[in-house]
Amino acid sequence: MFVLRATFCSFVLFVASIGLASAQTVGETTIGGGLSILGATLESTYQVAPDLRMRGVVMGGLNYSDTEEDDDGNAFDIDLSVGAAAFLVDHYPSGPGWRISGGLLVNLSDIAATGRGAETEPFEINGETFDGGVVTGEAEFANNLAPMITAGYDYDFGNDWYLSAEVGAIYIGGIETSFTANSDALQDAVDDDPDFRDAQADAEDIDFLPYVSMTVSFRF
Repeated sequence: MFVLRATFCSFVLFVASIGLASAQTVGETTIGGGLSILGATLESTYQVAPDLRMRGVVMGGLNYSDTEEDDDGNAFDIDLSVGAAAFLVDHYPSGPGWRISGGLLVNLSDIAATGRGAETEPFEINGETFDGGVVTGEAEFANNLAPMITAGYDYDFGNDWYLSAEVGAIYIGGIETSFTANSDALQDAVDDDPDFRDAQADAEDIDFLPYVSMTVSFRF
């Protein structure tokens, strides 16, 4: 019985020592980089309490710009720039490892597309034909300052390096779209076209944007 108790006490002390060794230290800072659904990330953290950490993240680098032309000579310009900045509070309810995070994301994305009709091949919108018309569409989050919540895990692999992964959601409140034409007649046709209206309605119904990220950080 004495041996069993001694073994049990030794095990408890061993587990406690592991927890103490990996516990977060108040005043500890980290810097890291990784990838997210909004592009490459650069983040920094500051430990304000054993179970509470402040975190700032900058995301971006997903840029795309191209011009395509269909068989009728209609040209389409696409310009896409994705980026954001976030301020989060990380809470560790049961010590190092699992965390729940919440905060705000500032949208820095810019999405635009322009369609240019060929003068030799009129294009049709809402039953009307137009020669050489131009329609520009733009999209942005309804909430440019958007609440977000995530759950994640930090894996410490030694020498002050650790790997973290998180998943969550950003409440963007819908995607607002607008279409601008280069003539009043074309604008009226765009405004009355059911396909354009359906696209706007579908975009407005996207209230949440999923968020996934993975980061490698150094602690100092």
